Amino acid sequence: MRRGVLAAVLVLAMLSTAPQVAAQVGPPADSSAAAAAAVAGAPRVWVVTLGQGDAIWERFGHNFLAVEDPVTGQATAYNWGVFDFAAPDFVSRFVWGEPRYWIEGVAMSALVEHYRQRNRSVVLQELEFTSSQAHALLAFLRWNARDENRFYRYDYFRDNCSTRLRDAIDRALGGALRAQTRNRVTNLTYRSESVRLTSDAPAAQVGIAFALGQPADQLLSAWEASFVPMRLMEYLREVQVAGPDGDPRPLVRSEQQVARATREPEETRAASMLGELAALGLLLAGAVAGLARFAMRGSGAARTAFATTAALWGAGGGLLGVTLLFAWAATRHEYWYRNENLLHFNPLALALAVLVPLAVRRTRWRRAAAQVGVAVAALSVIGVVLKLGPWLPQENWGFVLLALPVHLALAWSLRRLDRAPRGDRPRRG
Repeated sequence: MRRGVLAAVLVLAMLSTAPQVAAQVGPPADSSAAAAAAVAGAPRVWVVTLGQGDAIWERFGHNFLAVEDPVTGQATAYNWGVFDFAAPDFVSRFVWGEPRYWIEGVAMSALVEHYRQRNRSVVLQELEFTSSQAHALLAFLRWNARDENRFYRYDYFRDNCSTRLRDAIDRALGGALRAQTRNRVTNLTYRSESVRLTSDAPAAQVGIAFALGQPADQLLSAWEASFVPMRLMEYLREVQVAGPDGDPRPLVRSEQQVARATREPEETRAASMLGELAALGLLLAGAVAGLARFAMRGSGAARTAFATTAALWGAGGGLLGVTLLFAWAATRHEYWYRNENLLHFNPLALALAVLVPLAVRRTRWRRAAAQVGVAVAALSVIGVVLKLGPWLPQENWGFVLLALPVHLALAWSLRRLDRAPRGDRPRRG
């Protein structure tokens, strides 16, 4: 259980590190690629795309480049998705938005077999490169895999295994891949893709949807949507490059699926959580209002139940607000920034965790509890009013409809408690 919770937290961190991407400089322009091309045949180049896996971070797929050296005949897989869970600074780096990944070159056959045994689908796309392009790509990959060049600050959306692979191909093609995908607008967002790919992990799906702020809701171009390996695989099929005679031809020379997973295929679109979250909000609001009415009649069990429910709600919502505020103010998790959920789950609610139990036991705390309850509800109402205009474009209606009914029910209950005659409540302590 603890490992599952930790994995979910790490995935949230991976989904939101700031998009300040360091350019892949590459080897000097006078590298030996051209000379090698003159004396050797063209290396064969494959994009290897892996489907979803069992671990939470494997739900997003993976890919790597494989290049066959024409001199040795050995195919090497260049994988930018390498990280070490056991590294002493791994968790702290993710918390602060400074994850460290690296590229590693291993035998292609061994890596493909590794993923086949992990029940991952494996698709090979051989690319149509000229000899000079293939040699230039191989030179770049070897340069990038050196110890002094292989580490990079990982960003799930803007600088991950798939975007690094995409950029390497585009570099070798002289910008042809970017030119054919950057102006193609999709109906995808970073949020919708992240929610879609975690459809079989509900806890992580809800956590990701909650944590991502406004920056995750911009429509993506096909170039940007290629952060998902399976999307990049699709877009590569449509790219055209100039052949030896100058005529356009498909970039993908051939495609072969060498392993097929037995798990369910990935969802084709993100499911809406609006209905479930709204129903949960109404259910909790009804429970709060009902317990409050019983508590007003002097039932000791009802008073305890009301105080406990309100305290848990306040503590949970307040801690979530503290987390969002911390991520915005103190870390590089840029995709957590400008999160409208702060209006509905905010640190002020933490006061309710203390004030409501006190108000139930001692009349002198009723006014303070009612004031905080009304303030928390008012912030949520303000969030709804602003959302009806163009000012708050975040896709978070589900969380709005989860929080607002509970806040209103709690504010109403605490106001009634404050207005009740002092003799109607037993005084304790």
